[in-house]
Amino acid sequence: MDPSQTKIYNKHGFNSKVFLETYFSEKSTSGFREELLKFPMEKCHQACVSGDIKGDLLIDISIGPVVHHLYPMCGLFKDILLFRFMERCIIELRKWRNAHDEAFDWTHISPTMTELLGDSKQWELKDALLKSKIKQVVKCHTEKENLTDPLQLPQADCMTTAWILDTISTDKDTYMSNLRKIVKFVKPGGHLLLVGALEGTYYMVGNQRMHLFKYNENFVKNALAKEGFTVTQCEVLPSKVGTDLTDYKGKVFVAARKDK
Repeated sequence: MDPSQTKIYNKHGFNSKVFLETYFSEKSTSGFREELLKFPMEKCHQACVSGDIKGDLLIDISIGPVVHHLYPMCGLFKDILLFRFMERCIIELRKWRNAHDEAFDWTHISPTMTELLGDSKQWELKDALLKSKIKQVVKCHTEKENLTDPLQLPQADCMTTAWILDTISTDKDTYMSNLRKIVKFVKPGGHLLLVGALEGTYYMVGNQRMHLFKYNENFVKNALAKEGFTVTQCEVLPSKVGTDLTDYKGKVFVAARKDK
């Protein structure tokens, strides 16, 4: 699909609350709950089980106000920074952190948390812990070489990124450029945990048709290798969602270590 026929997230934005309600709420289709909620949480948790992924700083750069993939791993880091591109998304995150009456409710992911951590009491503790670990939500700018310009921020022990490269990249060149800017924030020896949508061209938010960059798992593995990463884990979950809301064919999770 021609990207000019669709809206691009970092240029046009979308209604963050509608986005969350469509794909990440308790009312979402069962397929979305499996592929968009449970899969990233499980894979981030599994990647951290070995004990190699931990440290002082975790940076997350993801689409919209999504934070669910951070719950299973937030206790492994002293501080967390969130990088986000759109102001409406940042407003939604502030509502969530401040327990605003209109904040999106993530409690429906508590059964997955219980399954992963084996304790039904973990949800309340993890929710409070994650919010306390987030020290700053930083506005980003794709057109700048330093995404957080004028802020100069430290490199992270681990970086997580969910669906942002898919939605802000229009072709292979812009994907590589965006990836290069993102992984500059990972210190040598640090890790990147990436969640992406495979072979998709669009997703709907309300009546807006939003762009997805079409790629496969080999493309993203090769892209990371070019940026000095060794892929330590790559898993693909084929999509079973039959809907006109999006046309992606599967989800991919990649864990990689920065060697240089």
